[in-house]
This record gives sequence, structure tokens and C-alpha cells, in this order.
Amino acid sequence: MEKPYRRVWQEVSAGEFEAEDHNSHINEFRQQHRHCTTPYDFIDNNRLDSTTPFTTPFTTPDIKQVIKNMKISSPGSSGINKTILKNLPDNAINRLTLISNSSFAADYPPIPIHTLSKTQLKKLQITQNKALRFATNQRYPYTMNTREIHEYTNTISVNIRLHQRPITTWEKLELLENQHFSRLKDNIENIRKFNTRFPSSLLSVARENEPNPIYN
Repeated sequence: MEKPYRRVWQEVSAGEFEAEDHNSHINEFRQQHRHCTTPYDFIDNNRLDSTTPFTTPFTTPDIKQVIKNMKISSPGSSGINKTILKNLPDNAINRLTLISNSSFAADYPPIPIHTLSKTQLKKLQITQNKALRFATNQRYPYTMNTREIHEYTNTISVNIRLHQRPITTWEKLELLENQHFSRLKDNIENIRKFNTRFPSSLLSVARENEPNPIYN
């Protein structure tokens, strides 16, 4: 994943680092390709293909390998442990593959990242900060702090993006009068009771106002 990203930005910034307008060049590229980082309104698995590392779909062997590499841990209230997952029938593995690809095609992460700890959020933010410094040619000693870089490039911080993303998804489901949304909303208390490890983003975004951006 890192090499393709590095190659793209090298092409964008080639010969531009010493130019006075390199920031406008980078911002123009970001605007032209913003659609590549914007979540889709609906799921279409036809978007996935093997031509690029960013669109290659998951296969059933991939899912089996993920299960095989899982750490043995307490199953929690669900009672589902690694042994059960390793012995799932083929139709269940196929279903997991479809769910994973559907989440991938919609550009919505299949992992409940709204539950990330402060330490994990900080690690993600550090990665974003490094990418923005590289994109804006910020070398030590830096002339802009991380907040100024975010404002200059019109980039929201990681914690704000993770807060806004589920809100957008839930709002779309509610607008479309999705039957699954209604069921989830009606059973939110049960979800909170039996899924304490991964609380529903519907509950968390309903209770919280948008947090202050974290830049460091």
C-alpha cells in the first residue's frame, strides 16, 4: 500500500518542491481526485477489480487466512471463539466474503473504528500529519504547525472524520427509510447490552456532539 502512494505523490511533486507554487499544484491534484476518497452513496461490488491494489476484492481464501491468523481471545457474550470461526461452513465463509467486499466497495470500514482508543487515534493522526507535511513540502524546521497545515489543505483531522463518517451513513439509511435502520434503532438498547465490546456507532453519534479536532 505504501509504495503505490509514494509513487503517486512523487509524480505529483516531481520538480515542484523548490517551486513557489507547489502547494497550489498539490491542492489542484487533491481536488481532482477527491472523488477517490469520498464514500459512495450505495454499494456496488462491480467497483472492485484486480487492476489496482486499492480495488482488489477479498476472496474466500483471504477470509480463511484472516481467521487462521486471529489471536485466541475470550469470546465475550456472543460465545463465538476462534474454533467456531475456523470450522464455519463454506456458505458462511462465502457470506463473510460478500459482506467484507460490500463494505469495501462502499468505502465504509468493516471494523468499528469509532471505538478506537485515544492511543490508536493518536497513531493515525501522526500518520496523517506526516503525509500532509510531505505533500506540502514541510521540512524541519517546520514553518507551519499541524493545525495550520490542516487548515491550509482543507483537511479534517482523523477524529473528526471518524465521527462524521457513521453519521453520514446513518442519515442516508434513515432518509431512504431502510428497514434495517428501523430495526437497529428499535433494538439499540439490546445492542448496547450484548455488544459492549463494539458499541453501535448509531448510539455514540446520537449522544455526542462533534468533538474538537485533535491535530497531535
